[in-house]
Amino acid sequence: MASWIHRLTASKRATGLYLIQQDDAWRVYRVDLRKEKGEVLLERKEEYNSSLPEVLAEIPAGRPLYIALDARGILHRTISAGSPADALRQAFPNIDPESVYTQAIPLAEGYQLSLVRLEVLQPLLEPFASAKRMVYGVQLGPWAAAQLAPASGNLGPHSLQIGKHALSFEGGTWQTASSPGNSSSHWEIGEDQIPVSYLPAYAASLQYFLAPPSLEAQEQDPIAEQRREGLYQRLYRKAAPAILGIAFLLVLINALWFAQLHQASETLNQQYSSEATQIREYEGLQKEISTRQQFLAQMGWGKPLAMVFYSDQIGKTVPSDIRLTELVLHPVDEAEQERNRRLVFVPGLIRVEGISQEPLALNRWVAELEGLSWVGSIQEVAYQKLRRESGGTFAFTIHVAP
Repeated sequence: MASWIHRLTASKRATGLYLIQQDDAWRVYRVDLRKEKGEVLLERKEEYNSSLPEVLAEIPAGRPLYIALDARGILHRTISAGSPADALRQAFPNIDPESVYTQAIPLAEGYQLSLVRLEVLQPLLEPFASAKRMVYGVQLGPWAAAQLAPASGNLGPHSLQIGKHALSFEGGTWQTASSPGNSSSHWEIGEDQIPVSYLPAYAASLQYFLAPPSLEAQEQDPIAEQRREGLYQRLYRKAAPAILGIAFLLVLINALWFAQLHQASETLNQQYSSEATQIREYEGLQKEISTRQQFLAQMGWGKPLAMVFYSDQIGKTVPSDIRLTELVLHPVDEAEQERNRRLVFVPGLIRVEGISQEPLALNRWVAELEGLSWVGSIQEVAYQKLRRESGGTFAFTIHVAP
């Protein structure tokens, strides 16, 4: 798990601080390293003589931070022993190992042992947590510079004076913590010459590229929680843009999909409304057609009309000396119209009017009509002679046989 988290949270930069506690402030040596194309390059070095919060405020949030601590309460011993545990028992036989943070760095013979009580160390680390500048690794004293020993192989016997501590190297190996020899004020790293006071900070920050940080807490690890929180902070910083991007993309897709569905819904609603209107109009038209068909059926539409037949039969029997002037089928009941002011037709009646040259011709025609099978009776036969012309007008009513 630690490996993939480191791959996800890997930084190209790391910062190392060498902190020397003074009476009312801290002397701080800061080194920023940058990894580029497989090389670790010195990007920045700076010295501070101010409060720790002011120093931490200049370090970017989320930057992997390693410290070398030289403060009151830290004890150092050079011990000839076979193991770090033996060195601790030999140097501090009465101390409880659970109550201290120890550091044992191998020498040519023995160990350089450093320790500090946890109750002293935790308050020193608290400002880092308060400022959200999480510490990934802590070294006691300047001894982190010992890992630079292989780089001194071509220098011969060599000594570095870092504060009140002296580190002696020979043949690329750290020999002792205090030994006479040629003391240098600078250390050459590539094309850069670094003052020896910055070496603990340089070596501390170099730890990030040499040994990736782990989420696993080591025995008596006072910074395990800060290191874990720092890794998770970097993981969040790395993953948050991707997560937000994916979330934004999902919201955008959802919005576009919603807009498309909303538009489709609006289109379907419009189509439904239009078709519903057409259906209502169609149903109304069907009802109207049905009503009219019923009316026409009641009126006999579509069936052979008897009155047409009767009119045709009457027309065929009209003599040549008789001219019809009016033929009324189902005449209006004038009495009912006068009484109720509405039209009422008398079924089964045919009113015939015309002009006959001779009354005898009219009588023969009436007699012929009475002989037809569909004629029930002929009534109200009237004839009136014209004064200035020959012949006269006539009128009669035919009752159709039921």
